[in-house]
Parts: sequence; C-alpha cells; structure tokens
Amino acid sequence: MQGANTPLAEFSKSLRQKRDDEGQEEHAEFFPMYTVHLEALLEMAEILPHEVLLADGVLTLFDRSKGQAMFVSHQWIGVGHPDPTLQQLRVLQDAISNSLKGLCHASVDVITEVLFGLRSWSLAEALKSKPVFVWYDYFSCPQQRKKAPDPEGSLQHAIDSIPAYVSKCSLFVALCPAVESADQSRVYNRSTWLDRGWCRLEWTMWNLSSVGEPVIFVKGARHLEVSKISQLRSVGEAAFSLEEDRHKVSKVLQVEFKKSLVKCLERGDLAKYRILLGWQKLCLRGLPAVPMESAEVTVPDYVAPSDSRAKTILLTRFLHQNGFRQPLERRLGWTPLCYAAMHGDPVLVSALLEQRASPNDRIHCSNLDLLLASKASVLELAARCRSNEVLKLLISERADLDGRDSIGVTALLAAAYSKDAAAVRLLCQARADPNVKNNFTDTAWHTACEAGSLPVLIELRAQSDGLTPNLERCLHTLSLGPGTAEAVHWLVDARADVNERMKPETFFISFVFAAKSLEYRFRGSRSQFCSIAYHHCGATPLVFAILAGNFEVAAALSIRGADSRIKNFRGKSAEDLAAEMSAPSYLMELLERSDVCRFTTESRIIGAKQTSIESLRSEDYFEI
Repeated sequence: MQGANTPLAEFSKSLRQKRDDEGQEEHAEFFPMYTVHLEALLEMAEILPHEVLLADGVLTLFDRSKGQAMFVSHQWIGVGHPDPTLQQLRVLQDAISNSLKGLCHASVDVITEVLFGLRSWSLAEALKSKPVFVWYDYFSCPQQRKKAPDPEGSLQHAIDSIPAYVSKCSLFVALCPAVESADQSRVYNRSTWLDRGWCRLEWTMWNLSSVGEPVIFVKGARHLEVSKISQLRSVGEAAFSLEEDRHKVSKVLQVEFKKSLVKCLERGDLAKYRILLGWQKLCLRGLPAVPMESAEVTVPDYVAPSDSRAKTILLTRFLHQNGFRQPLERRLGWTPLCYAAMHGDPVLVSALLEQRASPNDRIHCSNLDLLLASKASVLELAARCRSNEVLKLLISERADLDGRDSIGVTALLAAAYSKDAAAVRLLCQARADPNVKNNFTDTAWHTACEAGSLPVLIELRAQSDGLTPNLERCLHTLSLGPGTAEAVHWLVDARADVNERMKPETFFISFVFAAKSLEYRFRGSRSQFCSIAYHHCGATPLVFAILAGNFEVAAALSIRGADSRIKNFRGKSAEDLAAEMSAPSYLMELLERSDVCRFTTESRIIGAKQTSIESLRSEDYFEI
C-alpha cells in the first residue's frame, strides 16, 4: 500500500479491519423514502404535494427487493410550487414514454465517450430491467412547512436523508428542459440547473455515491443525454432562493463528506482520500458552517512540533493528515503542494514554499474524476479549484503562467473552464496569454464557450487591450457545451461568424474525426461524437448545435441569421438534420423561416428576452 508505515496508512488498516468485523455501515435515513411508481407518474395530470399523495395512497415506501429507484433532480420554476404549468413534468413523462416505445435514445456526451469509452446507453433497458419507483422532492418530502411550522422537523429529516435516498437509487435524472417561468420573466435550462444550490447538492451526492452510473440529462421529450463527468463545483457558491437553506445544505454535506472520507480509508484508497479532503473544502466554500477539517476524521498519533508557530503547526498537521512525512515528498504522482493548491489555503501553500516546494510543481499522473491530465501545474490546480488567493500567491512567486499539462492546458484555460471570471482577470493581468492553444487548438475563448460561461467571455474581452479577438470556431464550441442564447447573442455582437464553416486545424483532429466517421458509417455507431465527426466538415454552428441536441442555442443562432439551408460536405443542411433528430416544433418553425426576421411566442424560450442586444428588447416582436 502506498504510504505504508505512516500513521495514515496504519489508521486506514485499522478502519478496514473494523469494517470487516462489524460490516458495512448504511447511510442513515431520518425520514422514510417515499416514492411514486413509474406508472403512476406517467398518468399524473397534476403535481400534488407529499401530504395529499400520502393521504390518497399514491406514495410507496421504497424497498430494494421490489424494484429500483430513480432520483429526479429539477429546478423549481414557480413560487410555492415546483412546476405550476406542468412544463417539466410533461417533458419527463414524454421522454420516458418515448424511450420505452423506442422513439428516442439517449446520446452520450463527447467527453464521456472519450474518457470513459461509453458509446451508448439505453434508458429503456434500464427501465425495463426492474420496476421503477420515482423520488421527486415535492412528492417525497413534507411540504406543509409552506403553510405552517413543522414542529417535528420532518422536512429537515428528509433533507438530512438525501444521501441515503441517492445511495438507494439506480438512476439519476437531471430534468432540465428549456422552459419559461410562470411569469415569463426568465428561462430555465441545463445551465441554470447547474447553478442551482439544491440541484448541485444532489449532483454532488450522486458523484460521492458508489453507484457509478451516468447522469441522465432530460433536455426534451425526445432528447436525452448521459454523462459521467463530475466537475468540481462549490455547492456553497450556487444560488439558493432562501438563505436559510444554506444551513440545511451545509449539515448534509459535512456528514456525507465525512462518510466518504472514512470509506476511502476503509478501502485503502489514500489517493482518493486526499482528493476528497480538497474537494470538500471547495464544496463547502460559501456555506455558513466551518469546513470539515481533519479534526472531524482524526488520524491518530499526531505529534506537535517544538516550533509552536501557527504556520508550522498547520503544515505538520496537514502532512500528518495526508500521510506525508516530508514537505517535498511525492506519493502516487502528487506532492503536498499539489493537494494544498486544491485546499485553497494560502498560508499552507506559503509554508510549503518556505520549505522549498516549487511554485512550478506538477502532478505526474492524470485524474479522470477531476478532468486533470498528467503534468498539470499547481497553478492550474488552483485555477481549476477556484482558489484565487493561492493563485495570487503562486503568481507572486513567479509561477509559469503559460505552463502546460500533457494536453496543453494552461492555468488560464483551467480558469475559463471553471467559469471563474475573477481568476481569468488575475491571470490576464499577470500577462497570461489568452491565445495560447492546447493540443486541440482551443484557446481560453474556446474553453469559455465549452463551459458556456458568458462572464468569462466578457472578462476576456475586457482584458484584450482593445484588440479584436479571434472568435473562429467559438460558436461551434459553444454549440457543443451547455451554451445559452445569451452567449450566442454576445458572440455574434462581437463579430463571430454565425455561418462559419468548420474545418479541423490539425492533422491529429482530422485523423480522430476520420476514425469516428468510419465508425459511424461501417459500425452503425450513432453516438454524439461519431455523428459530429461524420458531419463536421463544412458544418455551421447551427448544424453542430442540432447534432449536440442543444436546441436553445440552435434557435438563438437561427434568430441571429444562421442559414439553415447551408449544406455540409456530406450534403446535409441544418433543416435535414433537425428533421432526422425530431427537433422541437419551435426550432423547426424557425429553421423553415430562416430567411425571415421574426420572433414568435416560442422564441422567448430560447432566450430572446435575455439578449444583450440593445435593439432586441423583451417586448419587441418583428413581423413580416
């Protein structure tokens, strides 16, 4: 075992022995796991609260011996009710029904296929394997607190039980179609789902669980996407409607991280244990509770140093807790400074630098869970984990701003991917080059588009010293990620070509696309990656958005003048591919009238009301 003879290794061994003697501990369930049978969900014509469904006998206590559970994570789009006009519920019902009838298939996102080798995934097969019981918060958790106090605390008990509910589920659905709020004041979509505090908590719980199945993103009645990507996200920095909810979330996270850390030690997985110590710091950032320190999972036999300075004690305790004997030691490719950069504590990083740790230190092995390639620098780690105080310190210590990992990613590209505009500003002001390309010819501009981050794009423009940015392929990249209509409008305003034709820039990219095209033609693979590779040459951003199932972006492109009749080198136009993919009716209408400057009622769904264009205000409509 790596780290043998350290107190951490001995502690891990003792925990493993204790587990073998006492058995595996289950997640605590403080409130029963009420669910709705899938058939009952499909027949629902209204969404009623937990108390009503319980009284009507619709709810079922979940039992693994009777079937499997599906966890549905969604945004509330109404006040006091999650879905007043049933927009989301109808999409979920139709998506499940269409999957069972074979009318739609879930696509695998490109990164999941590349990193994990998952080419296809069938929701129908998963649903048919065992009876399905659905957990949905408004059905499954007490809602009476909306009208009266909850003296027994049953709602908090249900919230505290979310990790237990997630661990019992075999399927996790992120219900995030593009829909309007009840008052038509805003649009909800996948991007806003990612930024909601409760949704991010549930996603984090799924990532911490040992289920290992991908997340199913329901984007439309016929459009599902599965992903195994678990990005580092701070739950505390996400949006909550009620400030009091941060206290509830904080308690749940602390308990779950402690259990996950103990599980890693029981398995002897010290590398993942160290990663989790850093990840929990990030997740708890912005929450009212103090982050769970090593005192919560205490590694025994710590001996305080004779030097009683606070910095020295902090460093020695950190080394002890992480199973290191020396400040410059390397275990499984990582040094203490690499983990300290994740933690985000500048005092700790300063203490290691004083011990001659290098500000240009790097990891020596990749980590799929963190989307980190080998040779990633500590500066990149700090940027990816949004540790801006550490970033400032490393910059002041003359860290290499444009140092690259094994796939060419720099700290600036990592900050852009993490959607951290403040970190982008720090790095650009320190003279990091936003036009440096990774091995896939992507710059910081492309990475911001891939992440769907409009604030980062705005910051990059602000730091460009008045120079006109090179926006080639930016709309293509935005179309593949969780892009939004707002970002489309901003890029077009910045002179991005809405009808740009795609052409690979390197031999390597051309070779990969050619290989995937052959897989598409001769092996019948219809994965998202294979479809894009087959159709990419000469394709416009509109074609890319349709192939990726990003119909909100496709509609915004159409509104901004994208020509749906331009054919790629395969002889396919956006209209052709949209018809083949059964695109939503509002998009088909826009594509058929792409030569007409017109807003319809449906066009509000794709963000016309959110555009930054001065001439396109929310109340304006253009008719022939």
